[in-house]
Amino acid sequence: MKKSISCLLLCAMLCNRPLYTFIYQVIVLERINPASGKKQRFIGLSDFHDKKNSANAAQLFCVKDFLHKQDKAASKIILEDLSSTKNGAYGGCRRFQINSRGGILGGLAQSCSRKGLQVDNVEYRYCRVAALGPLLNNAHKKIHDFPSTCGLMVSDIVDEINAAIVDIVKYTKCCAALQAYRERILKKIYPHMRELNLTKELKRSMADYVHQGCLTNNRFQLLKRLLIFDSALLDLKLAQSILDADTCDTIIAVTGGSHIARVQEILESAGYTPIYSNPSNPKKEPKPLDLDFLKGFLR
Repeated sequence: MKKSISCLLLCAMLCNRPLYTFIYQVIVLERINPASGKKQRFIGLSDFHDKKNSANAAQLFCVKDFLHKQDKAASKIILEDLSSTKNGAYGGCRRFQINSRGGILGGLAQSCSRKGLQVDNVEYRYCRVAALGPLLNNAHKKIHDFPSTCGLMVSDIVDEINAAIVDIVKYTKCCAALQAYRERILKKIYPHMRELNLTKELKRSMADYVHQGCLTNNRFQLLKRLLIFDSALLDLKLAQSILDADTCDTIIAVTGGSHIARVQEILESAGYTPIYSNPSNPKKEPKPLDLDFLKGFLR
């Protein structure tokens, strides 16, 4: 997906209102697990968040049924779920909770965790979502009208980014492709933060920060940049989580399609070979898939 679409995709998820999203792309990769010597399968389900679709309910049932039937000891589920914390608790920042339920991803980490599955939720942008989400859906309202925008500080957003970077840097099982991608991305993050004056405005509320920025910038363009400048960190967290699943025969990721597309190249460099991908045309709007065929990939 194009980066501009990725921003709108994220914006749609941020707003504490249900959005009925759908799966439009499935890829399946395999390799011999270097730790166990056994065949290891990666299944990537690409979620499209941009608009409502009536296929949501049927797809959500299929995805949950597919995930819940996985071997708990030999499977890992990786998600991008704003409504859940890393391992399935309720997501949010301080006293501000996030409700992205209604789509495929919202609350899915909690559902899988309750079934006893190994879950890794790579989402980390909770404070940013809580602070900026209301501004995206209410462009006609004043910036200081929203408790979460006023109650959260620039330091909350910076702390989340720094924590994600620490988590990424401490990972040592890098293949050459992941190492190169990681070095390239990490060199860009802090310059972007400085350009956005995030590191200079730590003590400001997000409302004051956005208000000041809007004096010289278009409000939507400012919010868009704040939302996407570090999106590659989630790519890195996703790739690392996949490559760290030494004890698993099956790894399933359900995230935005742009993340899976970017991570696929890293996985192929780490020994994975594509064995399935449904046909798609990047120039046309994605369409929801009939997911019954996933049963053929159950281990």
